[in-house]
Amino acid sequence: MNRKYTRLALAGGILVFCLTLSGCDAQLDESILTAEANYDIDISLPYATVTPPPAFKEETEALVIDSEGGVTVNDASALLNSAAESSSESTGNYKSLRLGNTGLAVQALQNRLQELGYYTSGVSGIFDSDTEQAVRRFEQTYGTMQTGVATSELQTRLFASDALIYGSDAYNKAVIAQYKVLQRGDVGSSVYALQQRLKNLGYPIDELTGIFDNETANAVMLFYEAYGLTADEVANVAMQKELYSDSARTYEGDGAQTSVVAELRSLADIQQRLIDLGYLSGEATGELDKRTEIAIKLFEEACGQLPSGSVTTELQAMLQSEYAPDFSTIGSQYSNLIEGASGEEVYALQNRLIALGFASGAPNGEYGSATTASIRLFQNRNGMDETGIASAYVQAVLNASFALNIDGETMQNLSAVAPEDTPVPEVAAADVQTAEAPAQDAGEILGVGSSSDAVLELQNRLTELGYITSLTGNYDALTARAVSTVQTSLGLDPDGTVDESLLEFINSEAAPRSGMVYAREDLVYPTLRTGDTGDALDALQKRLRELNYLTKKQVSGTFDDATRAAIVEIQQQLSLTDDGEVCPALLSYLLSDASDVLEKDD
Repeated sequence: MNRKYTRLALAGGILVFCLTLSGCDAQLDESILTAEANYDIDISLPYATVTPPPAFKEETEALVIDSEGGVTVNDASALLNSAAESSSESTGNYKSLRLGNTGLAVQALQNRLQELGYYTSGVSGIFDSDTEQAVRRFEQTYGTMQTGVATSELQTRLFASDALIYGSDAYNKAVIAQYKVLQRGDVGSSVYALQQRLKNLGYPIDELTGIFDNETANAVMLFYEAYGLTADEVANVAMQKELYSDSARTYEGDGAQTSVVAELRSLADIQQRLIDLGYLSGEATGELDKRTEIAIKLFEEACGQLPSGSVTTELQAMLQSEYAPDFSTIGSQYSNLIEGASGEEVYALQNRLIALGFASGAPNGEYGSATTASIRLFQNRNGMDETGIASAYVQAVLNASFALNIDGETMQNLSAVAPEDTPVPEVAAADVQTAEAPAQDAGEILGVGSSSDAVLELQNRLTELGYITSLTGNYDALTARAVSTVQTSLGLDPDGTVDESLLEFINSEAAPRSGMVYAREDLVYPTLRTGDTGDALDALQKRLRELNYLTKKQVSGTFDDATRAAIVEIQQQLSLTDDGEVCPALLSYLLSDASDVLEKDD
């Protein structure tokens, strides 16, 4: 049969088959749908029932990442190939690195993390789960969201000469400085990060709102219970330090947690624990004396609690928990000062002694015999050894909210003076250079010498942000230095003074916590208004585009109505004056990674 007839016959057969399927009065035998399968018949099909994968599908992948983030290398040559792609990163313009990346850049990252103590595994050039965890530890130092991604900014900080060593006093201080006490009603990025971390650990958080609501309070209480502690809905500093640590406990469900707190059987046990943590010196006597009361109060302040000095069940649980903060949490900001010392720290010391009534006159920044006598007098009133030395411990007590004044009482007003029958040393006023207090008006500028409720509010906020620990109501050298640090982090002139605009920004959720830096070295931060153009405006519009406040077409290179509307919306979110102008501090914040929390959904 020739090929023509063969094709006709085949076409006719297909046509008959199709007509059979499509109808032609043919009836389907429905019994086949319910009949049991007959496995006695062996049928050999002329084709495979499953199409075999093509040859390239059977090849083993060079690099495999499992669900736990572990990396398996099946072809080491893949690392050499990717190394060439990373060679450009040695210039300092770092490329973002994340889980699964390989090459010389990853190797350099691991080396540096290892040098600083964040990474303990081998240097493989593979960005695996251990590397990701090390990056998270480093992120925690700067108070950024712990993503595990080594961004260009993170690597710039990591390779800087002043990068913090993991576990050092400076590291612990930086980590603690990121936290403030959070409770019901609080809003902002700190709450958002808290919710994110609790949710990642399995605690019942359904939605990340950035608002400390009932759901958040319940999750915080469950976290305390996971450690055998009394349930508390306030997220204090010690709790947050543990929450963001590698050892943070996951939520296992109701009834699954067991207490890990050993019972303290006596006051001597409590004292020994305080000694171990650095809040108490000497031996555990078992007597609740003045020095023990002070130690307890300092510990409570370090935990973000109001100092009571009482031995409560909660105190015992906090002391025995594995994340109890040691004295360096509050003491690392002070230097030991003795007679002959001089400088800003001595100036602040004298200022506080005068405020509490232990000295008179004007501070001069020189630690002389009069300052030594004032310290002895303070130590006497507060039940401490009269050494006349302002150690870090003495300064921590001196600047604490519970410090006793010359009358033996906690300061309730800042104008308290010593009784007439108690002679107090006068700080020598010679060679003192003090700034005059600026005029206190509606456009108030706060600086050294200012004394008002506004100063007290500023100090309270700086305490929350981790820059200072004492509230005096007097704008002293320590307050000025804290303000200068804030200004430096924002790229502003660090003159140590606060105008109305900066004060409003410091009081907002956008304010940088101690250790955070918003400013970029390649930018100057001016005030931007309608009609402005230039590099700063271009950077602002680009950032507003990234945060979805402007469309691509609205990036015009000019501060126009669309840009102003976007700024007003952001100002309202941050509870700032919605005048549509971008002050230098707000510009610095918007151009930093910290403003990621403002991003709008597409």
